[in-house]
Amino acid sequence: MPGLATTFNQNTQNGETAPFDFEAEVAQAWRDFPETKGKILFFRADDNGAELVFPAGFEGRDVAEACAEWVDAPARARSAFARWGVKNSFCQPWSGTRLVFLIEDKHPYDKLRHDAPVAMETTFVFDHEFAHASIAEAGYALSDKTRAESIADAYATIRHFQRYGADSPYIDAVPANRAFDLVFRESWYGTSHFTSPSVAALLAQRHKVDWNALSPEETAEFAIQTVLENELPYAQMKQLREAFKPFEKKEKALQEGDAAPLRALAELVLHTSVNDVIRYGGAAVQLTLTRDAALLPEGENWKALRRKLARRQRRAARRSRPFLSITPKL
Repeated sequence: MPGLATTFNQNTQNGETAPFDFEAEVAQAWRDFPETKGKILFFRADDNGAELVFPAGFEGRDVAEACAEWVDAPARARSAFARWGVKNSFCQPWSGTRLVFLIEDKHPYDKLRHDAPVAMETTFVFDHEFAHASIAEAGYALSDKTRAESIADAYATIRHFQRYGADSPYIDAVPANRAFDLVFRESWYGTSHFTSPSVAALLAQRHKVDWNALSPEETAEFAIQTVLENELPYAQMKQLREAFKPFEKKEKALQEGDAAPLRALAELVLHTSVNDVIRYGGAAVQLTLTRDAALLPEGENWKALRRKLARRQRRAARRSRPFLSITPKL
């Protein structure tokens, strides 16, 4: 990535209550990654479609506006939302250009901890989609979907450390959220967005790296290397998908207060011998109970089950291969 800035042009970390300023974020991205200007178009997406975001003070607005009209950005956003049944942010390639559509409402699936400020989650999603658009290995053309999504999440996680500090508690939920997606959502989405191993590896190093000393180029390289050294092999991914197949598309049942899928998953985690199933299935159970307290049945039997589950998760974590420590070249 030639021509990158030496360091991120951001001297102070964001406060938890800092608003999301789309124009300022795009301007910052262009200053930090000047090679991307003119190759990525950003759009604010909502129920009405999408509008171009082009910060003041930069040349090329007329070309960007003509391109936005040519690709019919509003229609693209409405089509994607209709196809998915929900509004969500996304990055789309188009004739050598990347189109980034970002919603500024609460996203349909939690990315950070469920009580994270909406602006903070939007910032994480901006960094995630920007990674898809700016890092070749985070695009679907050069990587399989799971690797591409993992690099995008890894990049957004590092940027979260740089923006909010390594002690930010909201980022800790990303591995469990992605495990929940793998277990309970549609297979194509859960599998492609199973970024948990790589993000967990970064969380394990949160106090071992001076994140703000990384340049933009080093941040991207760190994200890529983290994924290459921590992503699960195909055989393990296949094993996980087969184990969790009975729970696919059960998130709606959970939302409606049906605890049966959750109880069945807990029983699987307690009795399986597959370490990854214990680790990620257990994470999905614990996350769901934390986020949806109404699903927690009363009674000592269920409480005892949770205690057993926690013990199994701790043992599984100790048996797992240690996360590889990556030291960037500074």
